[in-house]
Amino acid sequence: MRVNELSKQIGKSNKEVLEILQKNHFDVKSHSSKVTEEQAEAVRCFLAGAKRQTTASKTETGWMKFNSLRYIQGI
Repeated sequence: MRVNELSKQIGKSNKEVLEILQKNHFDVKSHSSKVTEEQAEAVRCFLAGAKRQTTASKTETGWMKFNSLRYIQGI
């Protein structure tokens, strides 16, 4: 899957998806960069958390913890 395909699936712009991935230290450079399923799931979790404004726990470093699988930094 590529960034532009993921963007279409979730209804966000390529730029928004790229910013989320880059701020979470994933190596993507453009809308045509390949995205792993793990990276796509991290974006979906981030957006789901932002939509619901969950009470996800923020650690002292400012990272949000989702499902104990991956830490995602808030934008």
